[in-house]
Amino acid sequence: MICQKYITTCLFILFLVISACSDDTISPPPSPDSPANIVQSGNDQPVNPDLNGPAIYLMGKGMPSISSYKFFLETLADSPVDVVVLAGSYASGSSATPECDLLMELEEINSCTTATVQSNEEANSTDIVEIINQSEAVYFAGGNQCVYVNWRGSSLYKAINQLIERGGGLGGGSAGLAIQGSTIYDGCSGSVQSGEALSDPFHEYISLSEGLFDLHPLTNTITDSHFSERDRLGRLISFLARITEENNVDEYFGLGLNDETSIVIDNKHKGVVFNGFATRIRISEKAVQAVEGSPVTIYGVEKVVYAPEDTIDFNEFNDDDIELIDVINGEVIFKDAE
Repeated sequence: MICQKYITTCLFILFLVISACSDDTISPPPSPDSPANIVQSGNDQPVNPDLNGPAIYLMGKGMPSISSYKFFLETLADSPVDVVVLAGSYASGSSATPECDLLMELEEINSCTTATVQSNEEANSTDIVEIINQSEAVYFAGGNQCVYVNWRGSSLYKAINQLIERGGGLGGGSAGLAIQGSTIYDGCSGSVQSGEALSDPFHEYISLSEGLFDLHPLTNTITDSHFSERDRLGRLISFLARITEENNVDEYFGLGLNDETSIVIDNKHKGVVFNGFATRIRISEKAVQAVEGSPVTIYGVEKVVYAPEDTIDFNEFNDDDIELIDVINGEVIFKDAE
């Protein structure tokens, strides 16, 4: 018993020494009774800058890009901000806070807090609400978007929507990207491939949910990640065909980002593309066939691909460089724009 107490005391002293020698303030590990795992890096005193948002950060893979996130923060505020990274599971690598480890390199960040939330109870905890209320930007890490969707109606989401209303920043990568649109492919029943989705827009692996946030540039939009790498054009078209059928609407948009692609959208709804290619598609009339158990048939799908440094005006659909697509009985047919 004496030996155990001695070891515990030594470890505590070691933690104090490391914290005192560090330039950053690092929160100690939470106690077992803590409602969520929260780790803060940087300054422990929050800032309160004037905000120029809402601003949106979209990333094709899980980790943010340092260069585009810097631009996002410069778009959001003229002075350093506090950022919260939300995750639905613990990081699989050597670090428990990989996003914050990267982002703390930026002088535009006052602090970066990683909160790992694994239950609705944790999503309703006062600790989570407090750190969001004290932040200016939230980033959803990659993982499983079904976990994020299951937090619907929680205090966490109410706090994030209040952050948006006060001009804050929101975004995410991979699974965190998937939840940004007004309709979400939630992945709660599995991950669907393009061929499966085109053969049946109501395939057992397609589960769609209503959006979580009111982000005007992404109104009537569903997002998708790892777009070219995983050949997801077909499934995105299938999602749109089903959405227009279920919601009885003629027009809907899809936005797909490649792994290295990020988009920063300002409060004028203009988005700048970084590092890779982004694909925006539009359906302007309902599908001829989008029913359970039958392949998709839809005509006149419009597709535009944006390169790095291009600007996307989310107030309209760019009719330059459009590629037209028909889908007939689940087969994608590329046409020339007329």
